[in-house]
Amino acid sequence: MADGFLGKSIVVDVHLGASTTAQTTGWVRWGACRDKEIGPELDTVDSTHDTSQGNYRSYLTTFATHDIALSGVTSTDAANNLDDIEKYVLDAISGGTQPEVWIRMVRPKSGGEHRTYEFPAMIKNFKVTGTYD
Repeated sequence: MADGFLGKSIVVDVHLGASTTAQTTGWVRWGACRDKEIGPELDTVDSTHDTSQGNYRSYLTTFATHDIALSGVTSTDAANNLDDIEKYVLDAISGGTQPEVWIRMVRPKSGGEHRTYEFPAMIKNFKVTGTYD
């Protein structure tokens, strides 16, 4: 048996709406996804100065972000919640607010266990792509 796992083994849920704390109810499945990617990224500022040693730059970490990227297929199946998510994003933008959500991603890890990521996010990009074939 292989030790890897496929993207369909990763579950992504979303809670639509701004909140300062994680929610216990109101999560919906973000369905019709194929590829799912998550990764932290650290923002830094250059702290090199005139007495820094050698030719090396030094940096200070300022903020951490967690980027999530999902790609999938268009779907008319209501269980995938794509219409609700798209409507929430478009309504927020047209209403002059930010499409804030909570994201929960659960993926397999070694030993039959699962790792859960749960964090507030702002949806910066939501594209509907209909391929020709």
